Amino acid sequence: MKVDIGVEVKRVFDMREINAEQLADQLGMVRENVYRVFKKSTMDTELLYKLSVILEYDFFQHYTIEKLKSTQNLIDELNKYKTENNLLHSEVTHLREVNKILSGEKAD
Repeated sequence: MKVDIGVEVKRVFDMREINAEQLADQLGMVRENVYRVFKKSTMDTELLYKLSVILEYDFFQHYTIEKLKSTQNLIDELNKYKTENNLLHSEVTHLREVNKILSGEKAD
């Protein structure tokens, strides 16, 4: 899942008692650029850090959460394959025993 960081910045901005002119001043930009920030899907870390400090919100958490979700999905998939591998191993062992019986050998 992709993080649309501009939307998150706008959401937090709307909850704060600050207007676009004040935010622009603190960021060292013109008001129009603040509205451009809200439309960005990505932004550099320096700007994101400044926004985090000014708006008192950790925007970086959205990326950490996404990475953790992705990692958890990989772990879940790995566990599924481990289970499947164990079942296949048991089946192969069983088929070897059946093969020994059918070929006249003594089964273990």
